[in-house]
Amino acid sequence: MGHRTETSWQGVAVLGVLTLWGAAGCSKAAGGPAPTPTEVRAKPAQGGLPRTDPNAANWSHAPEHVARLLLQDQAEPKLDKRSVEELHVRALLGDSWLAIRMQWADDTQDDKENASSYSDAVAVQFPMLAGGDVPDGAMGQKGRPVRIHVWKAAWQAQLDSGVDNVSRLYPNAGNVGTYPSAAAPASVQPEMSARYSPAVHAGNLMALSRTDAPVQDLVAEGFGTLMPAEKQVAVGRGVYDKGHWTVTIARPLDVEATAALRAGTQTYVAFAVWNGSAQNVGARKMRTGWIPLQLEAAP
Repeated sequence: MGHRTETSWQGVAVLGVLTLWGAAGCSKAAGGPAPTPTEVRAKPAQGGLPRTDPNAANWSHAPEHVARLLLQDQAEPKLDKRSVEELHVRALLGDSWLAIRMQWADDTQDDKENASSYSDAVAVQFPMLAGGDVPDGAMGQKGRPVRIHVWKAAWQAQLDSGVDNVSRLYPNAGNVGTYPSAAAPASVQPEMSARYSPAVHAGNLMALSRTDAPVQDLVAEGFGTLMPAEKQVAVGRGVYDKGHWTVTIARPLDVEATAALRAGTQTYVAFAVWNGSAQNVGARKMRTGWIPLQLEAAP
């Protein structure tokens, strides 16, 4: 999910595979541990799909892919220092759904947002169309869209606590002083909401309180075109424990023959990670290129 460059994704993908293959070959020759898979393999889940349980025992049956994270250093605002080195990825299929589990090391649990502090977050990106000719990894290309599912620790904390972000940041602040429409009579609340909370009144997903899932579904056709998907279907959950985030994001599989996420086929996936304490936000993130994703059919 980086910025577009003149280098084709095919060249980047081939270089990445060759690099991983070379490293794996050296490790094997030296008698080291078994090489990490160079693809993400989504195997049929045993005993149910853990859509929102990052610590479910089922995940141990899924092969782990270790993705080396890159700096987003091509589009402003760039990131010039990597604070997370790698992302450990597992995938499972079940009940016509795909679930992805992502785990990474992070010394701090950043789950509040204001003007100077940012939330930890992770995103997974898929091409929308089937086939190996994937669009640019920088959020797709015109006429060749991608879908992106973003989980944020701040959204997770809001759901878990039942308290909105402003109240969590300023627990002693009066709600009426922050949102006057909240204390207004019902007859004038719509008018007051439009005046004092225009983003909420307009239905902006970034401003609305999370009531179901700490994940937002987005679509894009190139850098700068990111927008909410027509339907919000993904679910997920994150758990912070002993210096690590473990997050699941799950979404329904596709049914159209021309769509990418169907059991028994191969497509591609990409990831992005934000470390709030390192001032990662927006384009300031760590990312991967496209990684092959094998969706295994049930036996």
